[in-house]
Amino acid sequence: MSRRVLIVATALGLTIVAGVFVVLIHPRKSVATILMYHSVTDGDDEPDPSIGRRLFSRQMAFLSTHGYETVFVKTIVNRRESAQPIPSRWVALAFDGGYEDFYRNVYPVLKRYGLRATLFVIVAAVETEGGVTWVQLREMSRSGLVEIGSHSYRHVADACLSAAQARAEEARAKAVLEDQLGVPVLTYAYPYGAFSERAARMLRELGYRGAAGTVYRRNEFETDDVFNLRRVYVSKYSAIPLMFRFMLSGYYVPTRELILRVLNIKAPRDVDCEGVLGR
Repeated sequence: MSRRVLIVATALGLTIVAGVFVVLIHPRKSVATILMYHSVTDGDDEPDPSIGRRLFSRQMAFLSTHGYETVFVKTIVNRRESAQPIPSRWVALAFDGGYEDFYRNVYPVLKRYGLRATLFVIVAAVETEGGVTWVQLREMSRSGLVEIGSHSYRHVADACLSAAQARAEEARAKAVLEDQLGVPVLTYAYPYGAFSERAARMLRELGYRGAAGTVYRRNEFETDDVFNLRRVYVSKYSAIPLMFRFMLSGYYVPTRELILRVLNIKAPRDVDCEGVLGR
């Protein structure tokens, strides 16, 4: 292939990529960047969805030194409800589960850099092996650095429950959290990221103001609904140079949606309901 042909082919390829970006990705840029974490472990060799505390500390140092402002998920919800623009440098740090290593490995980093995070707690796992304690949750909630949200009572997807069971589980989770913490619990993270319209309606009725899922395939929903907030799953791939910056850009979610659609890959939110709550 001659050099001229190579240059023309390269230019054509870049033009196609740019066209795809402008038409399919750019208009769907997320209005808010919400990073989704799970466990932050002492070492670096634990399997996903964990990441090591050294990598996490580097990421938080990057946010601190590059002018990002961390906000609670409920702050994003408030902005969306009032139709106010969300600053481009706002980032919400969201942690699913309520693992003890949040208190040990995340909370000290938040205090060091003055950052905020939202911890979505599986209520039945509090005070169990590997889970945070109520004393730790109260301390973090009162610090002003950690918003406590619900990740359900027993981490059961809505699709695995009857309407009555689901309402009882989520009402119980909210009531226990509010009783133990003494503050309103306003945000929720769907177990397995498994959003459903029924679950969203129920959460509204129970007094939640917003809820977060995971990344969905393109066209499964069109707007940043406050009860289906998009999040960026922070895996070990975030250690790759420039990948963490891409995750912060707002373009990660629509790019991933497009890839899933083109390759016909299902988003990883299917759950096994066998044996759930006696079913």
